[in-house]
Amino acid sequence: MSFSSPWSVGQFNTSPFPQPQVPTPAQAQFFAQSQYIVMPPQFRASYTESWTASVQRDLGRGWQLQLQYIGSHTVHMPMGTPLSPATFIPAVWGANGTGCTGIVTSGPAAVKPGAAGTPCSTTANQASRYYLTQQNPAQGNSYLGGGGGSVLVNYNAYANYNGLVTTVQHRLSSVFSLLTNYTWSKCLNIYDAQGDYAGTGVQIPSRPGLDYGPCGSDYRNIGNVVLVTKSNFHLENRAARLIVNNWEFAPLLHIQSGAPFNLPAGQDNSFTNIGNDRPNRIPGLPVYLHQSIRSGTGQANRGYLNPLAFAQVTAGCPTPLTPTTCPGYGTYGNISRNSFRGPNLVQLDAQISRIFPIWESLAATLRLEAFNVPNHPNFATPANTLTSGTFGQISALATGQNPRIFQGSVKLTF
Repeated sequence: MSFSSPWSVGQFNTSPFPQPQVPTPAQAQFFAQSQYIVMPPQFRASYTESWTASVQRDLGRGWQLQLQYIGSHTVHMPMGTPLSPATFIPAVWGANGTGCTGIVTSGPAAVKPGAAGTPCSTTANQASRYYLTQQNPAQGNSYLGGGGGSVLVNYNAYANYNGLVTTVQHRLSSVFSLLTNYTWSKCLNIYDAQGDYAGTGVQIPSRPGLDYGPCGSDYRNIGNVVLVTKSNFHLENRAARLIVNNWEFAPLLHIQSGAPFNLPAGQDNSFTNIGNDRPNRIPGLPVYLHQSIRSGTGQANRGYLNPLAFAQVTAGCPTPLTPTTCPGYGTYGNISRNSFRGPNLVQLDAQISRIFPIWESLAATLRLEAFNVPNHPNFATPANTLTSGTFGQISALATGQNPRIFQGSVKLTF
């Protein structure tokens, strides 16, 4: 083997690790509307500061009370910011193609002027209103525009969490043990991490702070009860002792409030092609229907949100829609991010066992376990896009929701 040229001999005489080749200007190709994910020259890593304080009180006879406060603050969270959103032009075309300054009329993304009185900004001419295309009509069209286009991965997002945990427990004794806790908390952030920053999750990228609201995992109320109790009565009658003693019962109850969810408009009301517009909430109308969700189909059986309580920002405007005839044209709705809650979740599991002492340490245990004892359905969040034909309806169970399940076992200890 030649150390100076290790790939010069043998069956394969070229390096399997070729050096990257920088294309010449004649070889380089930049296709129109290509996506680029850009990092800043100096990226600041996110960090979290956490703090906690707790107090415990021994109440005697095996009982203990604990109050715990937990807080945290995270800064410099990464998020995607579109480099070339469509610019909304709040005007209408005038005579001879005038009145819509800003729309590109030259270069590969050029459009022809519209008829007099028609709006400058439409979903059909977004490419001619992309920001980078406006700055350079000849080259700006090379960058994919809109919310799912070329983005800068910045570090402007932040989050915080505050929670109060109350715990009451009874330490294990010969009869029972109990652990119960209740968490009252609030989690707020600008952006829920998606794992991929080739896009944006905020409504207005230039003002991300307006999306500061409940985290996707903001469960305000969480309660748990875990009990293990065993029968051990001191009875004179031996037959009675054999019947009522050595039973073990252990329920586990979990309750949590509904998960927050967003409510997209389903259409580009702002004409920025970001894709995160939200509609308006109609005042004076109830948001939730508070009706029983049943297996039948249709709004009458599955309604959770009231469709009449929401409307697009252009609702009620005369047609044709233009900035001069509709004040809501090109605007955003008044609903904030993650401002609605899905159904609460209740889960009750339990087990019952009968222990049969045989001799000294030898014993047999018959055990029956039940998951979702009351066979109670926990529902997923409803269809939440306003343009959906099933908007506000629940048509699925929560993730991991199962019907009542029994399982049994026999155990021999020695």
